[in-house]
Amino acid sequence: MQRPPYSEAYNLTLEHSFTNTTSFQIGYQGSVDRHLQMSYSANQYAGNRIQGANMQLLQPYFDLGTVEPIVNRGISSYNSLQAKVERKYANGLGYLASYTWSHCLDDAFEPIGQSEQGGYRNPNFLGFKYDYGACTTDVRQRLSFSPQLELPFGRGKKFLNRGGVVDAVVGGWKTSWIFQAQSGNPIFLTASNGTGGYPLRVSDPFGAGGTPDPATQPNFVCATKTHSLASWFNPCAFKNPPRATLGDSNPASNLINYQSAGSIPYGPPGRVSVPGPGFNKVDLSLFKSFGIPWRESQIHLRADVFNLLNHPSFGYPSNGLQGNSAGQITSTRFSGESPDARVAQFAVRYTF
Repeated sequence: MQRPPYSEAYNLTLEHSFTNTTSFQIGYQGSVDRHLQMSYSANQYAGNRIQGANMQLLQPYFDLGTVEPIVNRGISSYNSLQAKVERKYANGLGYLASYTWSHCLDDAFEPIGQSEQGGYRNPNFLGFKYDYGACTTDVRQRLSFSPQLELPFGRGKKFLNRGGVVDAVVGGWKTSWIFQAQSGNPIFLTASNGTGGYPLRVSDPFGAGGTPDPATQPNFVCATKTHSLASWFNPCAFKNPPRATLGDSNPASNLINYQSAGSIPYGPPGRVSVPGPGFNKVDLSLFKSFGIPWRESQIHLRADVFNLLNHPSFGYPSNGLQGNSAGQITSTRFSGESPDARVAQFAVRYTF
């Protein structure tokens, strides 16, 4: 009988007001989830993939192919420190600034049956918790700042305040901004030698250089520069785990006898990943309303500019380790979802 999922949330907040309009808030927010839905390949031999052996004969249901049950056995946790400074709109100025430092961990890939992030290694042998690690949606840091202000032009303001036509053109404008910046989501890596596991980290993924080891890093190309479109990370910071074999262990060929292999061919516990590209963008809105002396009419003008600085937001790099395409970025982050390049739109609305 499947147990239903359940969640427990925790919240602790401290708030202090500096003035009648400005306040500061800091707090902890977290949650734990149990019995999350997960699916996995259940028709796997409860051991290592042995080089040279017919693994189909060792499967629990050797005469069947894929068997993927859905079970409620996943767990997750989320912990975050959140801070916020808010100034209520007064005297032509208001803003909201927030910062979140967080970490999400789970062993339930989402959505169910997700395979593009590597999936489970072998729950029949390792258990699900062996793959407990950073969530696919994990974001360690996020900052946002949203000010709104009235421009100092026109009647009653500091500049161009003589009224008349000048006031009608430049007076009464307000502007709002949204600045967002966050660190990248994790990119999960996969071993390239068919073990079905994660690679082993041997150095800083964002350190350049190195010489590939033919046994553990076959066809690896060491990056001469990282954090670039050609090489976001250095593949030579990782090595393949050894493959299990029926024969003798042979470090020169990265082989280990299956009887003494244990979980080594599947790589270390937890998901092996590197942080992908983050993003930052600035959006701007400019708006004004003015009345018309006829049936209480008003005209509203508005201009919006998305990604004002035209800053690119890069997509995920390749998670492979072999060849020149390892760690390469070939797309933008928001392709097909929202504008990547600078986009402006204008609107006029008449009300009466």
